[in-house]
Amino acid sequence: MVGALFKNINICCDNKKDSILSCRERRHTFSRRFNPGLPVFIISILISTIMIATCFLIAPNAVFADEPEELPRIEITPGEGIVGTTVYIRIFNYTPENVVFIKFGTKVITTLTEETDVNGFAVVSFDLDLTPAGQFPIYVEDGVYEDFGYFNVLPSIDTSQIGGAVGDIVTISGNGFSAEKPISIHFDSTKITTSDTDELGSFANAKFSVPATPLGKHIIKVQDSEGYTVSYDFNVMQKMIVEPYSVCVNNEVNISGVGFPASTNLVVFFEDEDIAAVTTDAYGVFSTNIVIPPCGDGIHTVKVSDGINPAFGDVVVNPSVYINESSGYIGMQLIISGNGFRVGNNLIANYDEERLNGTTVDNIGSFSFAFNVPRSVSGSHTITVTDGINTKSVIFEVESTPPLAPNLELPADGTRFTDDIRFQWEAVTDPSGVFYVIEVADDARFTKPLISQGNIQQTSFDVADDQKIMPGRSEPYFWRVRAIDYASNQGNWSVVGTFYKGYTVGSIMSDMPGWTKFVLIALGLILFIFLIMFIWKSVRRVSEVEYSEDDSYAELESEYDDDWDEMPKPSKYK
Repeated sequence: MVGALFKNINICCDNKKDSILSCRERRHTFSRRFNPGLPVFIISILISTIMIATCFLIAPNAVFADEPEELPRIEITPGEGIVGTTVYIRIFNYTPENVVFIKFGTKVITTLTEETDVNGFAVVSFDLDLTPAGQFPIYVEDGVYEDFGYFNVLPSIDTSQIGGAVGDIVTISGNGFSAEKPISIHFDSTKITTSDTDELGSFANAKFSVPATPLGKHIIKVQDSEGYTVSYDFNVMQKMIVEPYSVCVNNEVNISGVGFPASTNLVVFFEDEDIAAVTTDAYGVFSTNIVIPPCGDGIHTVKVSDGINPAFGDVVVNPSVYINESSGYIGMQLIISGNGFRVGNNLIANYDEERLNGTTVDNIGSFSFAFNVPRSVSGSHTITVTDGINTKSVIFEVESTPPLAPNLELPADGTRFTDDIRFQWEAVTDPSGVFYVIEVADDARFTKPLISQGNIQQTSFDVADDQKIMPGRSEPYFWRVRAIDYASNQGNWSVVGTFYKGYTVGSIMSDMPGWTKFVLIALGLILFIFLIMFIWKSVRRVSEVEYSEDDSYAELESEYDDDWDEMPKPSKYK
């Protein structure tokens, strides 16, 4: 009880008999505070006795205060903090209704003014501006009283990223570190980047990439060369990458991941079907390849899980179409198949502009059907399929090799016809199939063909005589044949053949029946005999005349006496 009485002792001394207020104004005020307790009590009595004696010696007329008096003081809350902290200063027992001035730091970092109330009380607050680390004084004075306290500036860092995946870029800024000092940034125990503070102990935009590390919490520590340190938790999350993102069925896709649990078995799922297994390494990293199974078009989900921590990724499946042969010939059978189409939709197919028989897309987005290559020219042709939403095309090349030239068989060169004519040649083989073209002309250059007939399916061609196309003549006619396949590849012309048209003696004889020929031969022999006999008789008659010429000549002269030139003369006189 006694100790409590001396817990707060106020003594005012003056050499004049003034009031206590005048004593306060002259600032001859002493204030000591003691904690209760026996040792403190004894010390308090000694100190008080000394102070009272001193007061009497200095001012014999001193008057003891009637009651304890509160001295001017300040309270700083909080006593430490980071840049941006709101600092409150409570001012007690300063001059009533007077302006007080607040200074932060020896270099007057912050200056504030406030007016006290009638009791000399005021509250002032301010936000801590950029300031280096360390302890700074705060002064409060009103021209009469002055007091001060200390505020400890702590370092801080600023980042919006308290978590992320391996490979993410983290940006850190800091304040309240030692001025103009190097700093280092550590991820767990590994130093990953450095920076430097400015004159206010700040740095900005220090960047680093989250290193390969397993799933979970990790420590990011920022420390300057003076030992000021700030640490915070960084949560590493799983990250799965599917590359490429856009694929077709049966394409190979790489599935990789970081930030997974270390040394853990994982299962890879395509939709709900497990299709692969893989194990992470000591840093929670894995990589594996999968083949996209048959499925419909659109976005599909790939999942990787250890049974507790799943990670998901998307892959877009596009339609694809292919044929069993990329090139071939007319009439060959092609099988066209596709994957990644819209499940259940009707499929329409075209070969160029020609409609083919379609089909229906099955429940895994696939289809397949066969068709024969229609008649078309050699070169590239487009086969197009559509399910009404997706359209895909594939190119088919029709062969461009022309067929060989035919070998002529009939008629043989020089043959003469007097009736119908049949032209015949050897067959030409070609994978696309062939038809033939024949030309007949009256000149070897085929300037104006008398016959030009195409699309002949067989290896012969007949010309009836009653068509009156080729009149009989002594000069030959010319003919040739070429093969063209159904891909419109034209082969070379055959060699040119010749024939004749019309009657000759020989042709007449050759056309007669056998018995007629014998009759003619007999008649010819008879005529020949009669001719020989006639000639023989004629020669004999002439000889007889010559023998009788001399005997009758005299008679003849007398008969033609007047016209000598008209008289016949014996042959020996001619």
